[in-house]
Amino acid sequence: MKSSSEVFIEIESKIGLAWYQEMCDKASAYWETRSGKHLRDWYNLDIIGHLFSKRVEYLEVFRKHSQQKSAEQANQEFNQCDFGDTQRHCEYCEIPFHPLKDLAAVMASAGEKIWNYERRRFCVKDCSQNYKWMMVLRKGMGPNATFDKSLTPRAIWEEFGPHCYLCGIEAIYNQEDLRIRHGTKAWKQRWGDYQRGDRNRIAVVEHIHPRSKGGEHVRGNVKIACSRCNLLKGDRDLTSLSTPEEDESESVN
Repeated sequence: MKSSSEVFIEIESKIGLAWYQEMCDKASAYWETRSGKHLRDWYNLDIIGHLFSKRVEYLEVFRKHSQQKSAEQANQEFNQCDFGDTQRHCEYCEIPFHPLKDLAAVMASAGEKIWNYERRRFCVKDCSQNYKWMMVLRKGMGPNATFDKSLTPRAIWEEFGPHCYLCGIEAIYNQEDLRIRHGTKAWKQRWGDYQRGDRNRIAVVEHIHPRSKGGEHVRGNVKIACSRCNLLKGDRDLTSLSTPEEDESESVN
């Protein structure tokens, strides 16, 4: 990673700082901290994060760009800069990446810090989530069981969804599928009597041959199931389950 002065010079040479001076003159930005230090004397990552956010603000306020367009342009400009960050490999997909590229992702996320972003182990947020999901699955698998990383939850859903392979009910992938206001005519046409609190129709990844009995995470052993069927099947080797109506009739008899 380059020093603070080198980072400052790099941004100045690639993007220029006349725009920042223009903001300072209008009192919407500042060259100095409260302690009186000049911007080039800040920590290198603080300089990058501060100037990136101010660049987005400048494009939005002074150039009248939309918020999205401002972030995209600033992202492209800062991607041209060489901050001397060491390339590393994503721990999930193993693709090499530079940790200080695509800063719009961190600057647009509430609570995200550029210091944590620079130390991240994954190239994108999806890889981080897939890695956590993989580690949970691996705990129930044999030490030598094969795990196909390309079979992410979304990839499995796109290939095998939306119907549960056991009972045939239309499963719900995530809460994004429930954007329609509950109780409206459109809701009833789409989801029928489904209630928001009823988790039986939430889609889960089902392993036909249970992981606890040597099942692997490979194509041919993964399907989409509703949470009810997944719970009923448990760790048994079953290829079908009765429908809810059959279960109710059996309980009455």
